[in-house]
Amino acid sequence: MIQNEMVDISGAMIQNEIVDISGNLIRKQIVERVAAAKYFSILADETSDVAQLVQFSLSVRYVDFDKNMDGMLREDLLGFVEVKDLTGRALANLLIQTLTSWNIEPRNMRGKGYDGAANMRGCFNGVQALVRQDYPAETYTRCSSHCLNLVLLHACGNASIKRTLESVREVIVFFSNSPKMNKILHAAITAIFPESRRNKVVSLCDTRWVERHEAVILFWKLYSAVVHSLGEIENGNDNASTRESAVECQQRILRTLDFLSCLNMLVTVFGTTHTLSVALQVKNMDIIKCAETVSKCFRHF
Repeated sequence: MIQNEMVDISGAMIQNEIVDISGNLIRKQIVERVAAAKYFSILADETSDVAQLVQFSLSVRYVDFDKNMDGMLREDLLGFVEVKDLTGRALANLLIQTLTSWNIEPRNMRGKGYDGAANMRGCFNGVQALVRQDYPAETYTRCSSHCLNLVLLHACGNASIKRTLESVREVIVFFSNSPKMNKILHAAITAIFPESRRNKVVSLCDTRWVERHEAVILFWKLYSAVVHSLGEIENGNDNASTRESAVECQQRILRTLDFLSCLNMLVTVFGTTHTLSVALQVKNMDIIKCAETVSKCFRHF
């Protein structure tokens, strides 16, 4: 038993070592391209991993020139760095120290992109302000996709919209938490929408609105199958609590004009902003393309 555990630990160590070596080789190639381009921008964000350790993700944007001097905008992930202090000063120091350790010259940094967290964007003690004190040539740009997320979050603060999204979430949970219920929905989707590539509804993501877009739009597309499935469950031989849950879900999505009106409104808006949300996360997106995409989105309204 002990020998098997030692073999597992040894195998995991070897695997991690291979991953680290591969990551270092890839980062070395990226650093060489950045050095050739000279000027670059940094994208940084902090997040927690599966072990609940806070990680600082660092990506770099630069123009990569080929032999014919044709430039191509690139965005590459440099790596993750564990964070022990989330203050603006500590993150700013970590950013500069990490770039230096990876042989990237901070003085050639011309841009930074962060989210809207106070420790990142703060005009006095945020990372962007503290880094600019030592490197005044760089410019801070707030993440446009994050800004769009906040706009949509604010827009969905209306009481009716919030109730509608919560109702959609509850119906999705009702099917997702039971393989039997999900099987009934699967059969209904196959019968009503035989050409559909999706055979189930998907959960609403709490943080990534681009995924919430897709979940709401898909729910609307499969609405007839959802209603049919709830009717079958209500009239079936399942236990009383399951039938009561199905009836409650039906009341939420069938018997209120408010729900259907708000859901239709959400689908209309999300159908437009989804394209923008996806476009803002494209790696080779530049400011001109970004402005054009935003203008097209406004024209839809």
